[in-house]
Formats: sequence, C-alpha cells, structure tokens
Amino acid sequence: MVKNELIEKVWEVNQDRRMSWDELEWLYDRFESFTGNSLEIGAYRGMLTYMCSYFAKLHGSAHTVVDVFDIPIDIDEENTHHYGEHTEELMIKSLGEYAESTRLVKSKSLDWLGSDIIVNGEYDYCFIDGDHRDPTVYLELCLCKHSVKHILGHDYGWPGVTKSVDRFCKENGLKVFQPLGGRGVFELLKA
Repeated sequence: MVKNELIEKVWEVNQDRRMSWDELEWLYDRFESFTGNSLEIGAYRGMLTYMCSYFAKLHGSAHTVVDVFDIPIDIDEENTHHYGEHTEELMIKSLGEYAESTRLVKSKSLDWLGSDIIVNGEYDYCFIDGDHRDPTVYLELCLCKHSVKHILGHDYGWPGVTKSVDRFCKENGLKVFQPLGGRGVFELLKA
C-alpha cells in the first residue's frame, strides 16, 4: 500500500477530522521509520491504530492499543459524546486484515501502564492521545519513559497536555518538536 492510499483509508476512519492530512503524512513518515513494537494510548475510533497496525504487520512486529473505549459521562462529560458502546467494535471492524497484528487492551492507561507488565525497551515508539488532563499525561509519560524509545503524541497546546509534557521534558532533558508549526502532533527529542 502506498502512502496516499493508507492515509486515505485512515482519513475515512477519521470522520470528524481530529487530525489533518498533513499530520497524518508526518505520522506516516515517522511510523514507517520505526520497525519495532508500538504502543498507542487512546485510540478513539482507530484512525492511527489502522496506520500503526499496518506498519506492525509490514515489519513483523506488534501494535498494542490501550483505551477504555467507553467513557462514562461522569468522567469526561466534554468528550463523552464522541464515544459510545460500539466504538471498540467499529475500531476492530475498521482494522480488517491488520487486526491480527493488533492487541487491544480495554483499560485506563495508568492502570495498565502501572501494572508492571511492560518490559524495558519493549516498544520502539508510543503515541499518546488519550486522557488530555494533567497529571494523567505526565504519569503516562513517566511510566513509558523506560519502556519506549520514541514518544510521540497529539494535542500539544491543550492545557493539560502542554503542562504535563513541559514538566516531563524539563525533568528529563527533552524538548518538544512540533513539525507543523506548533499545532497537532509532537515528538519528544533530546534537548
């Protein structure tokens, strides 16, 4: 599958356009360069899950997705309307042939990340786009730092994400790289 075909498929899954075409192009190039296992925190409808699972199958690796899938209204009233009881089923259906290289973990990210089941260096990269609140994002970063070689994410600019990422970077000698002029996707790099 060529780049534009894959992005077009992801674009179909991304019905409400939470990511722009140029974000997806940049992510395609980054994900293509990674050959090991991948971890995704927060899957929403599986738009990036499809892309990551494609590369996992291509490289003979595995992709793990951690998401609660169904968000009770008392946890996050602002975003609950985006989720529903069929979100997980729709995501699995959209994966098609790539479902076999994808492991779905129905859990809160901190519960799963903190359960000591991650082995240091097990993941080549992680993409964080789940709970956008501080300190959740900060704790996700802390729990991933020894197990993941490359940390990427989305929505730097949201207050909770920015606060968490900035604190984590300051404490760990990292900087935030935003390839698209300060919006959307980001990657943490050595300062």
